[in-house]
Amino acid sequence: MLYVSCHCSANWLEANQTAALLVDASPQSAQKIPDKMFGIFSSYVYEINHAGAGGLWAELVSNRGFEAGGQNTPSNIDPWSIIGNEMYIIAGTDRTSCFSRNEIALRMEVLCDNGGSIICPNGGVGIYNPGFWGMNIVQGKTYKLSMHVRSVDSVNLLVSLTKFRWITKLADNYPSKSVIWFDQVSLMPLDTYKGHGFRKELGSMLANLKPRFIRFPGPGHFGDVWRYWTDDGLGYFEFLSSMYLMLAEDLGASPVWVINNGISHNDQVDTSTILAFVQDALDSIEFASGEADSKWGSVRASMGHPEPFELKYVALGNQDCWKKNYRAAYPDIQLISNCDGSGWQVGSSRNDMFAKAHQFELRQHGLSTGPKAFVSEYAATGQNVGTGNLFSALAQAGFLIGLEINSDVVEMASNAPLFVNDNDRRWNPDAIVFNSWQQYGTPTYWMQQFFKESSGAILHPASDIVNLKITVAGLQNAVNSFGSTITVLTSKNLMDENSFKEPNKVVPLQSKLQNAGENMDVVIAPHSFISFDLALATTNYRSAI
Repeated sequence: MLYVSCHCSANWLEANQTAALLVDASPQSAQKIPDKMFGIFSSYVYEINHAGAGGLWAELVSNRGFEAGGQNTPSNIDPWSIIGNEMYIIAGTDRTSCFSRNEIALRMEVLCDNGGSIICPNGGVGIYNPGFWGMNIVQGKTYKLSMHVRSVDSVNLLVSLTKFRWITKLADNYPSKSVIWFDQVSLMPLDTYKGHGFRKELGSMLANLKPRFIRFPGPGHFGDVWRYWTDDGLGYFEFLSSMYLMLAEDLGASPVWVINNGISHNDQVDTSTILAFVQDALDSIEFASGEADSKWGSVRASMGHPEPFELKYVALGNQDCWKKNYRAAYPDIQLISNCDGSGWQVGSSRNDMFAKAHQFELRQHGLSTGPKAFVSEYAATGQNVGTGNLFSALAQAGFLIGLEINSDVVEMASNAPLFVNDNDRRWNPDAIVFNSWQQYGTPTYWMQQFFKESSGAILHPASDIVNLKITVAGLQNAVNSFGSTITVLTSKNLMDENSFKEPNKVVPLQSKLQNAGENMDVVIAPHSFISFDLALATTNYRSAI
């Protein structure tokens, strides 16, 4: 069955306006959209909005490695807190961790006991962790707790999950004074997306977008520029259940790995000392795609994945093209530079976003040869977009239609940021909003649903549209009215947004296209984004207009 999908953004329409849309569906007029055109940009690259740990990554313990206070010790242990007061217990950080690459551990000194001058209070003393603004512990579900503990003497520990934070204990009823060190305290639900450590609901929302690629970072970094700490529980492949390579595989998407090229916003490594970074990148590539008997491929195999991952794309750094020492080369991987488009900002106001639909029209200037463009972080921002309203989604839709038309120049595109924890909004708008126990898609998320079948589709040229009479010419088969549909994304007000209270206020609505055929009179509501899917029998490919 052939589906001809016509993406029509009708934000500019006046009431009762009409126009004609002529679609040339003949094979000679067709243009193939790249197979990897639309994918997802993982916000965990920056850990903006608490997108990773406590978000997509199902870890429930915040600051699990006690590194969030920085490398100076003793430092704050937020959001961990003590149960009791400093008369009974002292908690702080020191550098006695058993992990060479994670030197900070929590040192807890218990000053009370069951006798003597300082008697422990009823219920004991200890420390508690509130999670990421809550943990959403569900009755009947199973969770896995792991931690590294060291003590001077033998101790009894009680771990409990309770509703009220002041009785959530990690230590209780000590028989005597003790000194105990904790590190890498982790609590994970066992029911995760495909069993690989990702929050089930959020993983499913990603799968519904059918991304053809997922851009993600390599392991290990402190986000000093954006003022966040990444605990790297969700890493390149720390465990079989904790990596983006497996997520990409689960989603049927190609991994796009962003390597550390020795450059950041604040500093850069001189080319004379860059070889360590180059070797680290080569080792990581071998880990992902090397055979099971190679040095690093054997490490991956020992972790439960003997087959190589299909790593075809490597991106060199991020937002650092103005640095003078930007150099790297790998002969066997398709490289993505972030320099060529440095002057082309595609995160802009919702009005300007429409104009940017024409930004890549380079064919008329003879510039469509050479490296293709990867639009990795498009977004409509600024005034009047709220936290992600219909207006901003329509602006981005118009931009994406422009990318489809110019897909001979643009190879890949992804929206950013992808996730936002409602308790830590650093950037607006975002595609998916969540807290510890619920989630919803913004109009931007639902807008992307219209493009999930575009990757690898056939693009047919169409005339400018307003409100329309559709004529489709050149089809090899007649339109089958049975199975043809119309999907509309709109709302009563351009400023309408989704929320936890009304998660489906702005979502696409699909219905049968009653008058489906080669000639159709259709009514398009102003401020809407519409997809007409025309079903044709006896064919087996998909086409997008």
